[in-house]
Amino acid sequence: METVLALDLGLTWCKAVALDRQGRAAASARAYSAAPPCGVAESTAVIAAQWDAAVSALRDLAAALPAGASPAALAVSAAAQTVLLDGAGVPFTVPAAGARAREADRLPGWGAGGILAYGYAGHLAARLVWLRAREPASWERVARAGCLHSYLMLRLAGRWCTDPASGPGRSPWPAAVRAFGRELPEVVAPEAVAGRLLPEVAAATGLPSGLPVVVGGHDGACANLGAGACRPGSCCLTLSTNWVPRPVVAAPVAGAFGYPVGRAGWAWVRGVAGAGRQIDLAVAALDGGGPEVAGARHAALAAAVPSAPWPDLPCLPPAEAERQAGRVAAALAAGFPAGAIYGAAVRGAAEALAARLGEARAEGCHPRAFVATGGFTRSPFVLEVVSRTLGVPLPVAPDEAAARGAAACAAVATGWFADAEAAVEGGW
Repeated sequence: METVLALDLGLTWCKAVALDRQGRAAASARAYSAAPPCGVAESTAVIAAQWDAAVSALRDLAAALPAGASPAALAVSAAAQTVLLDGAGVPFTVPAAGARAREADRLPGWGAGGILAYGYAGHLAARLVWLRAREPASWERVARAGCLHSYLMLRLAGRWCTDPASGPGRSPWPAAVRAFGRELPEVVAPEAVAGRLLPEVAAATGLPSGLPVVVGGHDGACANLGAGACRPGSCCLTLSTNWVPRPVVAAPVAGAFGYPVGRAGWAWVRGVAGAGRQIDLAVAALDGGGPEVAGARHAALAAAVPSAPWPDLPCLPPAEAERQAGRVAAALAAGFPAGAIYGAAVRGAAEALAARLGEARAEGCHPRAFVATGGFTRSPFVLEVVSRTLGVPLPVAPDEAAARGAAACAAVATGWFADAEAAVEGGW
């Protein structure tokens, strides 16, 4: 049985799947990929932990493949995250863009119609501007500037490259970013073969050395693809570590961040950073469990949600997310039961998501068909709250839509299909 493999490295879990020619899951595996907080957005320790999670998930996937299964290719999906490498290829601390991103307005062409019209080129530029201005010693160490996806391509296949959504969209790298004089990842089509699995990775995972490694892409773009939401008027809602609506339009929206999806679509993207993480923090504070919050822990609290009253727990800004445990403790002290507090945390995230969709509509994006993906779609309670808050039906995409979208790219590279979007829309 021939299969294609996909690795989806998210901010909480790293998932690996194997699909056969009919799109059926032949095997799957996962590893916890959320590193302990380190005070900055990314660090050597965080990236090392994420790479370890990727290796672990691939090793478990290889072990879970049924007898006679033959991997034909491996594709990658990864969260947006800046990774800088020094001359020896070692990743090191990167300051979070956040509010500091406004310093990037020193770049010519920043803003409406400029760098923001591209994929994650703008996010990378924001960090580089900050680093050059505020940490010149660290700036001098930078040899390569890219993202988590390009780092995975380098570690898996030895090639510093990435996909359009993780890079500069469908255009070349903007001149303002090239002017930094650091090696930027080559931008390669999602269905292209980036290289072959390196011997050392094969030895660590049990996968065949020389296995074709296919580019795949940014996890949001792959999720839209895997969910079949690539045409204008469709919208994929990711309910995972971050809660992100991605309504698809025919062309970039002036002044709004987005990236290409599918053959010709463009996703408007503005998420609720850390919404899922805040719900997990509430669960951990309520049940006293550890940071790896499994679905059963959510289900136990959801079953205890009363009809009313609920405390007011609006979603916090990312920089204040760790306050969630304190707010949960205060609500408990005020006499609210655990179920009511859990329900309030979910509702707060849903209301923040609704506000993002309101912004999309105000900017000319009017989705008509919705589909949900991400770990929180396994919770009927979460889906019901989100659907009611948004006022729309919310069907759920097939499991692990981002991994499935990446796998569709691998299937095209293998020759199973001529087009990844057509493969998914055809029911693969």
